Amino acid sequence: MKKKEMTSLKAMTAQELGKVLADAKTALAIGAMNRYTQPPKNVHEGTALHRKIAVVSTLLRQKELTNE
Repeated sequence: MKKKEMTSLKAMTAQELGKVLADAKTALAIGAMNRYTQPPKNVHEGTALHRKIAVVSTLLRQKELTNE
């Protein structure tokens, strides 16, 4: 994940992060389904999506803990 993207994620609110997380999970599910029907052009896209989901989940949890 690029540093610029990471700083933009840190600046987002919890609701915006939730939307980004849902979009990433949807893209991962679609990619997993399409893997069997058509060959992927970028074979590392799934790994990048897994990492993005992990980062966004971590940021959401940090915001949840600091806002309590």
